[in-house]
Amino acid sequence: DDNDLKSIIKYLKDDVISINNCSLLLKKVDNMNTNSLKQVMDNLVNEYNSIFILLANVNGDTVNLLARSNNPKLNAGVILKDAANTCLGNGGGSPTFAQGGAKSIDEKIISEVEKAINNG
Repeated sequence: DDNDLKSIIKYLKDDVISINNCSLLLKKVDNMNTNSLKQVMDNLVNEYNSIFILLANVNGDTVNLLARSNNPKLNAGVILKDAANTCLGNGGGSPTFAQGGAKSIDEKIISEVEKAINNG
């Protein structure tokens, strides 16, 4: 319900950082509802002028990766595909939304994404 979404948004907003005038949220979450995460990401994209979000939703032995971007320099599909490949998974999508899956979370993902943003 809405209260859950509001609390998830508040929880995630605590971790939004800024690099090169772009807001950035890279976070691992556990056992969250994918549809709720998509709604939260939509809310955040509407709230920030320029944001890139990558969430790794860990559920048992699977990882669901979700990316959302409203920054034209940061292509969610390309970045998510690279991130998924780093974690021996697969994924892709459009420049504004992408999703994929992986076997595990590799901490290198975060540095890969930060590198892509710094180069963007």
